[in-house]
Amino acid sequence: GVAFTATKEGLKEQYTGKTLIIVHGTFSSSKNSLDEYAATRQGQQFLSDALKAYQGQVLVFDHPTLSVSPFLNALDLARSLQGSTGSIDVIAHSRGGVLVRWWLEVLGDGLKAAEVRAVLVGSPLKGTSLAAPNRVHPLLNVLSNIGSFVSKTLGGAAAANPFTLASFALLKFIVRREKN
Repeated sequence: GVAFTATKEGLKEQYTGKTLIIVHGTFSSSKNSLDEYAATRQGQQFLSDALKAYQGQVLVFDHPTLSVSPFLNALDLARSLQGSTGSIDVIAHSRGGVLVRWWLEVLGDGLKAAEVRAVLVGSPLKGTSLAAPNRVHPLLNVLSNIGSFVSKTLGGAAAANPFTLASFALLKFIVRREKN
């Protein structure tokens, strides 16, 4: 198959002309996104056509998806593209669309000289139903059951690992809240 690789070589302070930015979603990375495109003939064709149409200015924005707020990711993206001119097209998926929206609506002042178009696919712009009250309660029940089981079966062994100890403390807190 054809390989497309994300690299930091050739990055510019500012981009002019036509630029395409691909922003991945939750639990993904730039490498995974490129691998997904490269896995099909149509995806390979899309990337090849994009590299030609954008004269090589196809960027993939890599960002942590769980450990950092989408707003902070958007701030990094804004800093990376501040002062760019020309036409910027964005394709964003899932949480990537949330950070792109933050970037364009709140932090986009550095792009006044650019025309930006964005396609946000499967982006939970109004939140996610996974955090809805009717779904959180069953999740807390499952977590509290797991926490009770693990703390009873591993008890003292957890003290050897600070991460595990902190996880147990959190689960014990959840169990207590569930019981009250």
